[in-house]
Amino acid sequence: MLSRTWGIVRFCYDELRTTVSREQWVGILRNGVLLLLPLIFVLVFWARMRALPPPASTHKTWVAPVSVDTPTWVAGMKQQGFATHGQYLAAQAIALSHSIYGALENEYYADDPTLRPAIAYWKRACQNAHGSLCADAQSGNLQCVEFVAAIFAVIDDELPYIGNANQFWTLYQGKPGWQEIPASAVRQQTPAPGDMVAWSGGKAGHLALVVDVQPPAHGHDGSITVVQTEAADLFDRLTWHANGTIDSWPGYTLQGFIRQQEIAPCLQQQSTPLQQHWEALAMQAAVHYGTPAKYLLQQICQSGFQTTNSAGHVLVSPTGAIGIAQLSPSLARQVPRCVINFVNNAANCAQMPGSLPSGKGVDPTKPEEALPAAAYEMSALYAHYRQNKAVQGSQSELQAYTMALAAYNAGPELVDKAVNSCQAQGWLNCLNQWQPDHHTQKYIDAVLGINVSDVPVGRNP
Repeated sequence: MLSRTWGIVRFCYDELRTTVSREQWVGILRNGVLLLLPLIFVLVFWARMRALPPPASTHKTWVAPVSVDTPTWVAGMKQQGFATHGQYLAAQAIALSHSIYGALENEYYADDPTLRPAIAYWKRACQNAHGSLCADAQSGNLQCVEFVAAIFAVIDDELPYIGNANQFWTLYQGKPGWQEIPASAVRQQTPAPGDMVAWSGGKAGHLALVVDVQPPAHGHDGSITVVQTEAADLFDRLTWHANGTIDSWPGYTLQGFIRQQEIAPCLQQQSTPLQQHWEALAMQAAVHYGTPAKYLLQQICQSGFQTTNSAGHVLVSPTGAIGIAQLSPSLARQVPRCVINFVNNAANCAQMPGSLPSGKGVDPTKPEEALPAAAYEMSALYAHYRQNKAVQGSQSELQAYTMALAAYNAGPELVDKAVNSCQAQGWLNCLNQWQPDHHTQKYIDAVLGINVSDVPVGRNP
């Protein structure tokens, strides 16, 4: 059988060799190769696709929010200070959360010193007609909106618009200094710590604050951790799916994230790249030293974020303040030099041996030195006047900051004399008597955007 088959093959080969010329053989081979090339390409492409990891599925399985423990990133961040205003907010939220308890996380320890500034805010902003604390801020009924509002208030950055949680998304739409990130746009704009989170649905919606974010990566889901009251859990971790969707509770619709954007008012319409650079530096220094950023930016706006005048000379005010931060020469000489290296040094570097650069004195004509120095000095002066018994009795954080601004402008010795002589109610009147041109009050009014003499003691703007 085998020999017969071989004979047939041999006969066919001989016939082809005698009837097909060399040129015809070459043509047959060339056409065969051309026919095989597409097949080879398809096989190679198929093999490569099999070697690639599978793409992220667009299908998702709903995952209920999960109760989690307090995020731990704050402890490490406090070593060197916070990099963003949002991190500072989130850290304050976590600090306040230690005072919250209960089955619905709506009770609090009223005698906890950490919560004292929040309670002072609620007493001022959420009172009944007869002066008692309103129901939404009382222990046992602490509403989510009042908790989030208190987070902003304790860093002297009160929310400008308050309503029930269902209204928050609409309240902040298109408002200057605020950015809204719809839930459908989180792949283009990542949520961040410090963002408020708004839900519609339920009886009155829901509001929380982001304290930790882990974006999806490599096809795997991420998460967003929020802190809240009037909920089953104080901290909830929401699943952020690889396809961009974020799971929430049944009956609630996640509207999105509301972010505060600290922008210097004098730079909102027009600014140069250099002014934007100095603005960012001022913001970072304010966050690091715990100075209310919105006030510091307004403070630097007194120079227009400029270092020189129209003639190209160093900027000097009529009272002798120098440079972009309008530092007085005496104040500039006493600032610890280590504060200018705030990226590497702690906020209290002056009390830490070995902090560099060493010594005292900054150059007020150099923004990279003057802006951190201004943030540091305002923080130190603010702390100084908050400890004053007259200010503590007035329960007004604005009062302490107003005194700090006055001391920055006129010198702490003169302001201390006015406060000690005339107390919290009359110190500014005394200062005006000693300054016929009232230049310090004019400075305060310009920075705060209000006439301080019209603000009753015990209220914030």
